[in-house]
Amino acid sequence: MRPTHVSILKANQGECDALAGLDQRVARKIEPLLEIGRVTDAIRQRKYFQTSKAPTMAYLNRVFQRVGAVWKGRVAMVDGYQWSPDAQVENGDHAIAHMVLGLEAVGVSVVPVVGYDRWSNPEYRMGIQAIPLRTDGRYCVRLDSSAFEDSAEPELFQATIADILEGLELDPGRCSVLLDFADVSMSAMSIERIVETSENVIRQLGMFGFDYYIVAGCSLPKTIDLAVSDRDSEGFVLRKEMLAWQTLRLNLPDVTIVSGDYGVRGPTTSEAPSRFTNGKIRHTVKGQMYIVRGHAFSSDGNQEQMYSLSARLVRSTHFLGAGFSWGDSQILLCSRQTALGSTTRWISIDTNHHLTFVVQEVEEFQRSIAAKEFI
Repeated sequence: MRPTHVSILKANQGECDALAGLDQRVARKIEPLLEIGRVTDAIRQRKYFQTSKAPTMAYLNRVFQRVGAVWKGRVAMVDGYQWSPDAQVENGDHAIAHMVLGLEAVGVSVVPVVGYDRWSNPEYRMGIQAIPLRTDGRYCVRLDSSAFEDSAEPELFQATIADILEGLELDPGRCSVLLDFADVSMSAMSIERIVETSENVIRQLGMFGFDYYIVAGCSLPKTIDLAVSDRDSEGFVLRKEMLAWQTLRLNLPDVTIVSGDYGVRGPTTSEAPSRFTNGKIRHTVKGQMYIVRGHAFSSDGNQEQMYSLSARLVRSTHFLGAGFSWGDSQILLCSRQTALGSTTRWISIDTNHHLTFVVQEVEEFQRSIAAKEFI
């Protein structure tokens, strides 16, 4: 079944808690692309990592258990985009193959993601080929900036896609293609450029007969001060990826294109804690992200500013009520000073609201198109 929306999410605790809190109706329509982060210096400092004979496998097993606890029996795409193309775990398995098999072992129905940018690496190619062919044949081919550059030479671009399909013995009619524009914040890329590039790529791939396409990007900049310049103020960020998807749906009505994004934090967001981290709520509204910004937590030495930030949001016209999503219920509790939460907790709150809102936003847009076609 084709998803209503795909969000590229870090396979971290905050995002997993957001998935756990989804209403079942929404969860059935979401297909996350879970990005499993590479081993960082912070992870290397953890006791289990330092004492394990197979530390990378121990780290990944914790990720598998975390994801399985909230997404068992559901479908998720899986990738390790930030890992080296030739990365292996201690038993000699390729890291990506180990991720796919590890998540399947905990009950997740996995759609492996094949990176166009990494296909030329022989170790990566062999690692992907080592994954047992899916019983349903579903894979996702991920295109990034390198693919978009190659599309300027259609013969080269199409030959690489053909090589991926032949090398994995895939039926393109059961596969999706992700057009991953990654960071489109500020002046990085315009809506017009996203649409133009997408239309060009989709036209070139039409000969293969892929099941559907996903267009994703992230309009949020990597730090909140680039989104809202003044402390303790509010502002909006245009969600270019959503507006580009809507344009593509109108321009290419005969092509199945699924909306995609990066949730509430993008590909360039730092994982490392910082004393400069600001209090903030990233609240998805129609076509935009409403940002309620506070100030650095280090200024107060605590996180109590989240009480006032939540109250400001609840008083605004953008709050849809505690019954809208689990995330919104937590915002109301915080505004009443009966719950606070860590920065990880706020990632889960913001992400949960975002996923719930986007599914409704997409469905509303699809209905408007259907109504116009009927008329």
